[in-house]
Amino acid sequence: MGNPLQPVPSADGVWITAYGPGSITLNGVPYSHPVLVIPHAQPPVRPWPHARVEDIPGAALAELAQENPEVLMLGTGSRQLFLSPEQMRAFPPRRFGIECMTTPAACRTFGVLAAEGRRVIAILFPPTAENPPRD
Repeated sequence: MGNPLQPVPSADGVWITAYGPGSITLNGVPYSHPVLVIPHAQPPVRPWPHARVEDIPGAALAELAQENPEVLMLGTGSRQLFLSPEQMRAFPPRRFGIECMTTPAACRTFGVLAAEGRRVIAILFPPTAENPPRD
């Protein structure tokens, strides 16, 4: 199951309950692939079709602006990665933050922001077994 988290349900009922090498657990369901979490949408958890951060097309990121988030959390796996300048240019002028951090940090931060009722969405890449989370 990995590192358990104290479940903190969001106002929309999405909670991240654990993460570990190769998986993230949301609402008790483990996912071994990247996921897109939009708590106010149906369904709130969806497969994210891009296997690596650097493979995410700018257009896919730009579409997320339509969800009108306050914050987009990007959990990049076991190591912190950042979006490229090309990926960032794809975003229309926006009024929300984009936070890139390790997936363990993104899971914890997502829980706090969601529990506060903030309009947060997340793209979460599972930490890898070869490079497990340190925290």
